[in-house]
Amino acid sequence: RERDSSGQFENRQVVVGFLVNVLRMVEETNNDSAICVINTDPLRRASYGTRASTGDALQSSNRRSCMFTVVGVKARSSDKYFTRNSDLPMVDAYARISYHLDWIEDSIWNVQPKETECGVDYKWDKLWHVAIFHRNITTNGFTFTCSGTLISAKHVVTTAGCVLNQTTGLPLPEDTFELKVGLERLSQPTSYAQTRYVSEVHVHPKSVAVHDIGILVTSWPFRITQDVKPICLGLSKNSAIWNSDGEISGWETFETGVP
Repeated sequence: RERDSSGQFENRQVVVGFLVNVLRMVEETNNDSAICVINTDPLRRASYGTRASTGDALQSSNRRSCMFTVVGVKARSSDKYFTRNSDLPMVDAYARISYHLDWIEDSIWNVQPKETECGVDYKWDKLWHVAIFHRNITTNGFTFTCSGTLISAKHVVTTAGCVLNQTTGLPLPEDTFELKVGLERLSQPTSYAQTRYVSEVHVHPKSVAVHDIGILVTSWPFRITQDVKPICLGLSKNSAIWNSDGEISGWETFETGVP
């Protein structure tokens, strides 16, 4: 919730803000390509805003080194797993990055950042989070649609549902997209925000629920600074992540008003 200068809650203001939530990763039955996450904290569940997008990043971290690794992206088909029943934990499904690592590495042409350059976030601001906008064919302006994660200066991983035409199933044209990093709220650009456009769209060749993953290549690299960094792609298929904690970062829509 947003407060005004007097400390009172503003009325009926809709805000799209950047949130981070800590959840538990559990195994998806008979499906190594997906990850389920569970949140059993009723306070977090009650305050968690309406989903603003797919493509939210699921991350693991090394608390000692402050280094983060992207583990999954929120799948477009995960709504059937997601519940807000007050008696049940929140459950959501994510496409598992390590399962698709070979395809990702082929798509980004060996330009992964060096280990010393990726995943370090001393500010805990998730410096690799990308807001993805789609062009509105009526107004020719851009509308926020989904989330992505910076994995190199030129590559953003997201869900296939974010980059496909939902009618034809084909990749959207490159000029459909506008990418922004360094944002805390979509309506309030920061001094270190950067905007880029897209030159290539890659979609997993078996783009269905279990391979719901895509990559956008920018026409010009993002500047890697203390406020904008890529995340690491370090986990192998055999990495043990089940029953461990993860963090989800993404854009959430919530309405201010009576507390």
